[in-house]
Amino acid sequence: DVFGIGLLLVGKSGIGKSECAVELVLRGHRLVADDVVECDWHPPGMVFGSPAELLKNHIEVRGLGVLDLRNLFGVTSTVDRKRIDVIVRLVDWEEREEFDRLGVESQSVQVLGTSIRELVVPVRPGRNMGSIVEMAARNELARRMGQDGARDFVSRLEQQLLTHTAIDGLPAATQVSPYAPESVVPSAVESSTDTPAWRSDHLNESSAWIPAVRGPDKEKP
Repeated sequence: DVFGIGLLLVGKSGIGKSECAVELVLRGHRLVADDVVECDWHPPGMVFGSPAELLKNHIEVRGLGVLDLRNLFGVTSTVDRKRIDVIVRLVDWEEREEFDRLGVESQSVQVLGTSIRELVVPVRPGRNMGSIVEMAARNELARRMGQDGARDFVSRLEQQLLTHTAIDGLPAATQVSPYAPESVVPSAVESSTDTPAWRSDHLNESSAWIPAVRGPDKEKP
């Protein structure tokens, strides 16, 4: 239970699931179960996880053995039952393996006929998995509030690329800097205006609004 989000850590034996869970408990979060998670389905499509009765409140850490977290950290360190919201799959770091770099790809796993979002997180020495898993829970909270930072970033990036592509496609005489003020852009692009944007009555014009395209200087008599 991390910030109210139920995370199910899965992965091969020895990948570091228990160590990650202990790190999360040290950060003030609560453990539901270790090693064996009993799942049950409740309508309208929610899957809850709970510990086996024999293993309740206990966790195994290699080198330390089986630890009773409730005796070590108090009653707030464990919880008897929690809905599973996200599955975090810990995998070995492989240089040739392609992992999600943007966070816009979504994949899910079927558990008791219910689709649950899955995150694949690579593990390597020196990587603080507790912090990464905690950020995954924070990100899930933001997504539930309608704030998807990854998709917003990609949307802004695509919009900027489309803007520059459109400007590059214009004839050279009508190209306008995307950073030019709005009051200048129409006069610089429209060639049918009677009075050019570079008319001489702007004696004190600022360089901040000088049009990107100026007409040729008139020849003096």
